[in-house]
Amino acid sequence: MKVFATIVLGLTALAAAGFVIYRSASALGLPFIDDLFPFNAYHYEDSGNYTPGNTTLSTQIKNIDTDWTTGNVTVLFHDEDTVQVTETSNITLTDETRLHWAVEGDTLHIRYIKNGARYRSDMNKALTITLPRSPEGINAFIDNTTGSVTVSGGTWNELTLKTTTGKVLISADTAETLKASCTTGLINAGIKSIGTADIHTTTGNIDLSADSFESLKVSATTGHITTALPEAPGFTADLSATTGKVSCELPHLADKDIYTVGDGSKKAKMHATTGNITIVGTADSDPAD
Repeated sequence: MKVFATIVLGLTALAAAGFVIYRSASALGLPFIDDLFPFNAYHYEDSGNYTPGNTTLSTQIKNIDTDWTTGNVTVLFHDEDTVQVTETSNITLTDETRLHWAVEGDTLHIRYIKNGARYRSDMNKALTITLPRSPEGINAFIDNTTGSVTVSGGTWNELTLKTTTGKVLISADTAETLKASCTTGLINAGIKSIGTADIHTTTGNIDLSADSFESLKVSATTGHITTALPEAPGFTADLSATTGKVSCELPHLADKDIYTVGDGSKKAKMHATTGNITIVGTADSDPAD
């Protein structure tokens, strides 16, 4: 039994390593890579509920669940009452290689290709999701592998954006809960009002601006962190850089790694392993001389 378990674990590890190699080589556009990795199939649950191709929906959608692979993902807003899901590609798509979507209650699920279909390294499909403009908050989870994730506008209850290689770009009115991460790439977020935010890059810079916030957690392994934050009512920031400089351009009191601005009521924690951390003021703030 132990020998069998060891074999299974070994095969699983080899398959996982091979898949990582495939995805990495695929991102480089190596044309022969598809033939070398016949196991590179795409899988997800409840596939019988999915429909292939672009769509326009009149159903009210409050949750967006997107799993993408290669290509940029963009979320836009318009003044119509419909939800539009469209994709473009470098190749002519079939029902197997088109995006697949399903609506479950008020949740829209979007998947990269048909369940069980093989990845193709030359597709580079770009996805655009266009939502009705509304003051009511919605939720979105967008997971990309190779490509940027861009959100332009919106009032969000929960907004989770992930990419392995690419940029995360956000411009929004409100995000009660924001989670953004990328392995290789920058994150640039400009949001008027943030409840809580957790933002991380492994290799890449982070630029964040907010007119108001409650709690921020920002970290970069290799990269600079720059935040534009309001001076009033104030915040307490725990700032640390293993290799790099820390500075706050707003009037503050400093006690080792703790920087207090204004009444110190909001909370921020920022860490860079290799990189600088800089806090500047928003347009309504008066930076220190």
